[in-house]
Amino acid sequence: MHHGWFTKLLMRTSKLLWTGGQPHSESDLVRILRRLTAIGVHLPKINIYKNHPSSNIYPFSFSPIELSGAIQSTRATFYINSSQRGGIREYRNLRKASSLAIPEDVNVLKKYYLAFNRIFFMGALKNLCDIQLHPPNSFMNGECYTYITLDSEHIPPNSASMIRLYNRSQKPGYEDQEYRLKCYLGTLLHEMLHAFLAIFSCRCTTFDCKSLFSDHVGCYGHLTAWQDAAHAIENATEVLLGERLCLSRMPSLASDWAMSHEMPAKNETCVGRWGMNYDEVYLIGLMIRANRLANPYMEHSQTDVGTLAPQVEDAECIEDAHEHLGKDFMVTEKWLELK
Repeated sequence: MHHGWFTKLLMRTSKLLWTGGQPHSESDLVRILRRLTAIGVHLPKINIYKNHPSSNIYPFSFSPIELSGAIQSTRATFYINSSQRGGIREYRNLRKASSLAIPEDVNVLKKYYLAFNRIFFMGALKNLCDIQLHPPNSFMNGECYTYITLDSEHIPPNSASMIRLYNRSQKPGYEDQEYRLKCYLGTLLHEMLHAFLAIFSCRCTTFDCKSLFSDHVGCYGHLTAWQDAAHAIENATEVLLGERLCLSRMPSLASDWAMSHEMPAKNETCVGRWGMNYDEVYLIGLMIRANRLANPYMEHSQTDVGTLAPQVEDAECIEDAHEHLGKDFMVTEKWLELK
């Protein structure tokens, strides 16, 4: 049974986060969220599978598996509720008007955020995320700051997360505005999923939820719970939005592998269910580890194996590939043949 202070804390948090209430001080929301993060018991759970009432989803209340499953279940049905239909209309109206605005208009990107929230995230994110556009970054296209990241001081006081998109207008290959906008939208969805899992996942120690989060989301955020949901969202964009948006799933997973202590063996992964090939993910991971890729979070459409594979010229990298994948390892026709 929960104590009275606990119930009051939840009510105060709910009022701030979902009704847009203003905290009494700049540190008020920060204090509440950090206290919730540190609580050593489960928060009360709400069924997010039936009609997904956004106002009832409490932060830090679910396992990442439940949250990922909720996204997958809403994507696997033909039922689209009125909120989702409204979000789809908003998205299509924004796309019709996209030729009238530059892709870097952050106010327009915020409108896409609101539409995506209604379509893919059960309306749960609402005003929780602050959306910002920053100067170009050589190594990534976007970042998501939450209260489980080391740089949480960047988050504005009235937000639970900050999504930072990096300007690509001056980058080679991004000259076309339509292509650039689609890249921004894919990155926005990518980071919104990070925020969704971070804000609503329980990480208490009572039932080892912290370890569960680490196992299914990972230190860098792109393991099974994220991949399952991202795969479902990517497939749904084609049906619901009329165009496929890329969430950079494969290079993100490869980057997580590359930054881990040891890359997983083939029998330890389930990449096939995400439409990936283990050998391809592994090779991209090796290239990232060998510092041969400038941007590990590139769009999948830019992951042209014909141009990337020749960069695998580091002797140690090739030796590692031979050791783990076999001397006769070949990927697809476009990939470098390592023999």
